[in-house]
Amino acid sequence: MMGAIALLATLLVVLGISMYGSSEITRIPFLPIPFRPEDFGWPSESVSFNSVDGLRLTGWFIPASSPSDTTVVIQHGVGSNAGDMLHNTACLRNGGKWNLFYYNFRGHGDSQGEKTTLGPMELKDMNSALEWLKKEKPEACRRLAIYGHSLGAAVAIVGAAEHSELEAVAAESPFAAIANTVRHFSWQFYGLPYFPFVPLSLFFTSLRLRMRIGDFAPAQAIGKISPRPVFLIAAERDRRMPMSDHTILWERAKEPKEQWVVAGADHGEPWIMVKQEYESRLLGFFRKALS
Repeated sequence: MMGAIALLATLLVVLGISMYGSSEITRIPFLPIPFRPEDFGWPSESVSFNSVDGLRLTGWFIPASSPSDTTVVIQHGVGSNAGDMLHNTACLRNGGKWNLFYYNFRGHGDSQGEKTTLGPMELKDMNSALEWLKKEKPEACRRLAIYGHSLGAAVAIVGAAEHSELEAVAAESPFAAIANTVRHFSWQFYGLPYFPFVPLSLFFTSLRLRMRIGDFAPAQAIGKISPRPVFLIAAERDRRMPMSDHTILWERAKEPKEQWVVAGADHGEPWIMVKQEYESRLLGFFRKALS
């Protein structure tokens, strides 16, 4: 009898922790919009468009200093937003000759939504963003490229595999697969082993979202981008997106490809630690790809 009670108690604890993990997977840390284009003296157009499931998504279209038919799309990570990306991509406005299109994924910035799906629905948000751009700015997007950070980088990789019009992809700290990332976070930040917590948490998350999120895997898509160039940026001491993910993506990417591992950097620190080199490499990649 006591053994049955103990087993039931253990099962309830496991289920409770897994259900809590499910809510953590979709939770969006709040970050207010820290900067806007006017803080940099840039002309801009505030835009909004609808996601496939009816959410209002927002962003900025920033024209090049002189008329350009080329636009670089900028995508942020979980808990970040379009305004948080202005600093580390300012070099693309100041040193490039391209329009920039920043937008907020669902639940970020002032876009509607309450949950992240860590990729599947954000990929659909990217599709909606590209549709808006092509419809509203056809003269400015005859050529397209994309830069993403973290989740935005992962979505950029999968999205570029599906959108051949994206001529170049720069991806900083993307993950290789959702399942591996949840496994890493579970152990790194909560001290929980893979089994039984990760499979159960992903199962409950998929039930809540009514979609299978564990199948989203940039590592399976990155090889399809070739012959378009890919530039992978990694932080050597990244606690969120470990070097093992970078290695998987780098090995599966096909030529032409470039990589840069920033020594001693944690997640989001490459631009902070080596600003001049970061901007030179990022700008140089797009100049070469879009020349």
